[in-house]
Amino acid sequence: MVLFPYMKKQVYEISYSLKKERNAKNLRIFLYIIITFTVINLLLQFVFFPVKQRSISMQPDIQKDSCVLVTPISTKPKRGQLFVLNPRSKQNNSFIIKVTDKFVGFFTLQKIKPFTSIANMSSMSELRRIAALPGDTIYMKDYILYVKPANESFFYTEFELTNVKYNIDVVLPPTDWDRSMGISGSFPEIKLGADEYFVLSDNRLSSMDSRLWGPIPRSSILAKAFFVYYPFNKMRLF
Repeated sequence: MVLFPYMKKQVYEISYSLKKERNAKNLRIFLYIIITFTVINLLLQFVFFPVKQRSISMQPDIQKDSCVLVTPISTKPKRGQLFVLNPRSKQNNSFIIKVTDKFVGFFTLQKIKPFTSIANMSSMSELRRIAALPGDTIYMKDYILYVKPANESFFYTEFELTNVKYNIDVVLPPTDWDRSMGISGSFPEIKLGADEYFVLSDNRLSSMDSRLWGPIPRSSILAKAFFVYYPFNKMRLF
């Protein structure tokens, strides 16, 4: 079939127009994906990000494998609040790797984090509760912390000094238990320094916290927990 010159021109113009429209559509989709990816990762980097509770350290309130949203927006730590701490040993990953890890982890409920080693637990973020503030004098008896705030004369239990409602696991070991094993449930008075915070797990019998590490500086406190989003039937704000 032979096309007349003006028909050839018309077909060419239609084909060119369709190709141009398709390329513009593909560009819009590509830009939309890039913008969406950038916005989500900026939010995950600077506004909030998810943390998976990989141990039983915060039971009974936060079960193992729970997913919690935390915010790094600067807030002054208060008694009883739940914070995620900086890992005690950091992996030297690039910005792109860190962002990809957070992005994949968020959309897989923390089931997959391709660049995070779960074998090295000291490289994982840890949720702990702020139990005492700089200047406090503290001691522990039978897994309950007693606190004398700076410039005060009397000791109070950790629960009397905060409006945050939380439960702790203080099941006492058997009477014949070797108390030199595990994390101590009692220690004598100590006074915290000007930049020292004492953090505790809610599972007092079998978790690591300031009883083992000692008080931590403000720089070790990374972000405040504010929302449990998994399991779905346990969703709640702190």
